[in-house]
Amino acid sequence: MSKPYKKDPVRRANAAVAAALAAFFLAHAGLAAAKICGVDLGENFKFTVWIGVGIVVLHVILSLRATQTMFNDTERPPSAKKKQHQMLKWLTGGVLAFAVLFHFPSGEGVSFAYTAALIVTAAALSWHICTGVKSLTRDLGISNMWRTIIRVVACAAAVAIAVALIL
Repeated sequence: MSKPYKKDPVRRANAAVAAALAAFFLAHAGLAAAKICGVDLGENFKFTVWIGVGIVVLHVILSLRATQTMFNDTERPPSAKKKQHQMLKWLTGGVLAFAVLFHFPSGEGVSFAYTAALIVTAAALSWHICTGVKSLTRDLGISNMWRTIIRVVACAAAVAIAVALIL
């Protein structure tokens, strides 16, 4: 019989930060779409981006700590499959971070490269959310039925962003 799941406060905090970050990214995408459509968001938009950067930094720090704790757990050491999944979460996070670095508009307005970078960023975010949703729901104590719903919403949002940018 396996031991019950240990509720690590770092993992719980990271899950809460990750959920807030996902909500931030959706709001950011909506505001960016409005800006692309000509809505003047003023300087407040730039300020909210820095709030997002702060949340990202906190998520990375908490993720590093949670990964370290998991890999050094002597009471319940991670399986090879769990270690692979953890590395996949880091890989998808790295791909997302790389995509984010290139999603800024160039000085010439909305170009093909900018549109492509936004679509890649949305896809990377969706991939990262879909990869980490099991841990997210478990750490937040959310029912397993929400995993599929969250995955569908993440993928639908990425597709909606792509379609909106292409049209």
